[in-house]
Amino acid sequence: MTGDARNRIYDIILSKPEAGYQTYYEALRAIGVSPTPSEQEGNLYAPNPVIVPGEIIEAMMSDLVGFLDARRTALRDEADWLSLLPDEEAEVFGSADVAAQLLEAMSRQYPFAVLDAYLVEGKSGKLDRSYLEWQSFPAYSALGLEITEILFRLHPEVEKAGAKPHPDPMWDLPKLRDNLRTALLGKAIDDARCAVILDIEPEDQATLDEFLACQRLTGGERDGMGIIDPRSISYRDGLPHYPRDGGWVPVKAAMSRLVHDDVAKNLLPRLSAAEKANLLALFSDTSVDWRVHPLHFHLGSKRDFPAFFAAGLSTALAPCHEVDENLISQFREQGSRAQGWVQKPIDGCSGRAVTPNPSVDELTPGCLLQRTIYPAACHRTPWGPREPEVRVMGVPTPDGGLVCTAVYTRVKAPDAFHSNAGRTAATGNLGAGEGFALIV
Repeated sequence: MTGDARNRIYDIILSKPEAGYQTYYEALRAIGVSPTPSEQEGNLYAPNPVIVPGEIIEAMMSDLVGFLDARRTALRDEADWLSLLPDEEAEVFGSADVAAQLLEAMSRQYPFAVLDAYLVEGKSGKLDRSYLEWQSFPAYSALGLEITEILFRLHPEVEKAGAKPHPDPMWDLPKLRDNLRTALLGKAIDDARCAVILDIEPEDQATLDEFLACQRLTGGERDGMGIIDPRSISYRDGLPHYPRDGGWVPVKAAMSRLVHDDVAKNLLPRLSAAEKANLLALFSDTSVDWRVHPLHFHLGSKRDFPAFFAAGLSTALAPCHEVDENLISQFREQGSRAQGWVQKPIDGCSGRAVTPNPSVDELTPGCLLQRTIYPAACHRTPWGPREPEVRVMGVPTPDGGLVCTAVYTRVKAPDAFHSNAGRTAATGNLGAGEGFALIV
């Protein structure tokens, strides 16, 4: 029984409570990850991993593929994809040629994508999942593999008890690493330095730990992927290059980690005319193997949940609607508050601006209104049960599939509303924080 195996694994890990998680924190520091908010504001790692049933991971991946299929089918041509971009982003990222190239690539291979869920109590007391959001975008797969490996090294007994990195035993850690490396590098597979991760001032990003893990996976600081601000790209002999080790390295493959909020606030308003023209040239360049392009960020997100729910794409989708004047009028007739609902901004990330039980006056056209999800306090910690959120992180495979490469988790106290890692750190709830799951 999965429940028995979960408890056996929890028993093994929790048999060494403080010493166990302090050793875990030391191992995180050894790879450059600061696990406690006293060292790095807003960054807190949960002291022990969430143990997730493999059947839930398989169901989430099946749904994630279904969501990608639905979005792929909905795009008739590149114009449909370009129409998803906000106007200000279209001026820099809106290349019809690149959109056509990406659309053709999607007919052969899925893009990176993630799907988030609360674990909830399902039928007959079994754990199930209920979806919070999704995005056609990468997350923390490389870091997740490193930390999953640390967990198995610190707790070698859990493997005999049934713990594994993936529901399918064929996907062991070496195979998952090799596949991720291939997916990251694309056309730069023979020289990882020719692949780059693009973000605004990446050294200041909360995702820097993931960028560095990608670099370690692909060859390390000397030979691995570049981690650069896209404004550092220069065209030389008609091709994009970036500065490295006193020279210029050609860009053959690129992974954009630009997200809408950051682009709108910290990139576009600060661009000079020359920088804007240079970025337009870069993001319109079809000679680059776009492992992830800014267009991917807008391909699929929680904005799709109302349509997915209406189409019955998954039983794990809670009722969800886009707020409009008609919906506001319905709630106004029923009372002063949308009790039992949560309002979310369509383009927000990491739980920002989420409003539980909004008043009618707080309902905002263009936002999403989703039925409140009540997570199960199913994660055991030395300080009592906690409520986990899990994220499957899908990475494309060469045969056109999508494989869950690691499972990111956020753990919150039962009396807390947000699972956002920064807010979790601020609450100081013991046993809460972010991390990566083991699968049983």
